[in-house]
Amino acid sequence: MVRVHLAYGDEVQAEAGAMVGMDASVEMETSMKGGFMESAKRSMMGGESFFLNTFTAPRGSGRVELASGLPGDVLHLELGGAHGITHGAFLAADTSVEVESQFSGFQGFFSGLGMGMLRASGTGDLYLTSFGGIREVEVKDEYVVDTGHILAFEDRLDFSVESVGGWKPTLLSGEGLVCRFRGTGTVYVQTRNTPSFASWLHPFRHVQTSDD
Repeated sequence: MVRVHLAYGDEVQAEAGAMVGMDASVEMETSMKGGFMESAKRSMMGGESFFLNTFTAPRGSGRVELASGLPGDVLHLELGGAHGITHGAFLAADTSVEVESQFSGFQGFFSGLGMGMLRASGTGDLYLTSFGGIREVEVKDEYVVDTGHILAFEDRLDFSVESVGGWKPTLLSGEGLVCRFRGTGTVYVQTRNTPSFASWLHPFRHVQTSDD
């Protein structure tokens, strides 16, 4: 959970539904960040909500507590550049941080990264949420990650989506597609894979219990 202490004039923007609690001195305003079209793209392509909530403390100071719907960790980044963010990872950020959709076309659609990704840029605090734990990987040449385990990465890294090997490893290994990062930068991976977890739950969807 993220606990944000707001001084007079401070603002923090958060994903809709992320608020756990807040002081009575804190006020919340809901809006379509970037207008209707940008909000629609962020929702459809980035897996985030259509609306964002902005919290302020206009009467002095206050705190607001934020958390994700998934069981996992929170990653805090002090942005000084840009990061790519995968489907559903955004939790909150300073209002000085620009969070916008970044269409990745068919590559993103078939990669498991979602139809698109979000791009966070600017200067300020950014909070991301994971499914499971978070591991930071420093890429100095190349690094390969299962697409379902990618949380975020520095925008200066190049990447391509590809299969692990030929048709046999792709179909039988359970790994599917991977993302190959190239260059120098940081990749943040999550220890749990949402599509794999959904597949694990699928056989239990019709299980019913009854009391004798």
